[in-house]
Amino acid sequence: MSSVLRSFSQTPSQTLWSEDGPYLQTYQSFESAFASYNPSYVGNLILFKSEADLGDAVYDLEDSSPPEASSHVSLLDMGKRVYLGVSGGESRHFTYKLVRVENGAHRGEVYYVLAGVYQITPTIYNGLDGYGEVWVGRGAV
Repeated sequence: MSSVLRSFSQTPSQTLWSEDGPYLQTYQSFESAFASYNPSYVGNLILFKSEADLGDAVYDLEDSSPPEASSHVSLLDMGKRVYLGVSGGESRHFTYKLVRVENGAHRGEVYYVLAGVYQITPTIYNGLDGYGEVWVGRGAV
């Protein structure tokens, strides 16, 4: 038996939260908003030809979104991810998680929500024009 004591670890909760109302997306929303950019769909990656196309596509996606979930919303992480990136470059600039809305107007419905952004370049940022900035994070147990 080891003489080293191990601290207890807490299992991360599957609850996500957002202070602002996150934009709710379906996979069909991705396909519709991105059609004019002709991205490559590779597994759970959606890859664009350039950073400019990626920024513009995320702007189009969130600008055409259905009504947002209410502020201070709880979401259950369903475990599935979709990543948006650039072919030949960073493939995971944006992470969308599949969630079930736990309260509010969309309670019980399943959507994708923006859960993270990574290495946003000035070119991508310019295309976003303020979108891509409201995402969800890990909630308390």
